[in-house]
Amino acid sequence: FIHSFIHSSFFYFSQFALTDAMLTTLSNMGGTVGTNISTLLADIWDVSEDAIMQGDYTGIIKLTILTSLIQMAPLPFIFLIPKDKKEQAQLQKSGESTFLGGLVFVGVLFFSLCWTLVQSFIELA
Repeated sequence: FIHSFIHSSFFYFSQFALTDAMLTTLSNMGGTVGTNISTLLADIWDVSEDAIMQGDYTGIIKLTILTSLIQMAPLPFIFLIPKDKKEQAQLQKSGESTFLGGLVFVGVLFFSLCWTLVQSFIELA
């Protein structure tokens, strides 16, 4: 969020600055949520140091396959991205914006932040 504020204040709310700030914020939150998810997924299969020392890599292999498949989850949403520069220019000229899109973006960020905080407190307890 600080990154968003810095960019927007330096670049006077330019589209590039806001887009960069939003994507950077989402990426940073995604990394944090990804870490929490990996902690939860580590309990599905035995990926402990003891299992590795005994030569049992089945848990690690299964977890690696699962996390590799999860990375492909955004692919069905590629159609939402403009197809070329012409479509992007038309979208910018239209001035069209969507309240629902902004609400979903902020909602995902807020939920991710809350879930991360709760997960952190659970791990500390």
